[in-house]
Amino acid sequence: MKKLLSFLFLLLFTFVFSQNKKYMFVVIKGEEVTSVSTTKTWSDVVKVSDVIEVKNFNRDKQAYIENEIVKNFLLYTTFGNKVKSKKAYIFNSYYEASKKRDAFLFAE
Repeated sequence: MKKLLSFLFLLLFTFVFSQNKKYMFVVIKGEEVTSVSTTKTWSDVVKVSDVIEVKNFNRDKQAYIENEIVKNFLLYTTFGNKVKSKKAYIFNSYYEASKKRDAFLFAE
């Protein structure tokens, strides 16, 4: 009985204090203004965010982070940027996230 109580306490402790920690980054494909004269000139770009640690991960937090990254991309220039697509990559470890992010950075 004592072992069972100890085991249940350990499970409860693990459940209460464990965090659903994930690591994510966002890739934005879009256009940014490269020159402004009588007309704007646009260039295709791919922007990759930093790896972000998210504690107690859920879809609401993911959407919020994605929107903040897109907002920063759109506000980056006074002439305006355009977003064609965005994709979030989510991992259980920083190592996995960093390795996948490097694949995007070094492919460009």
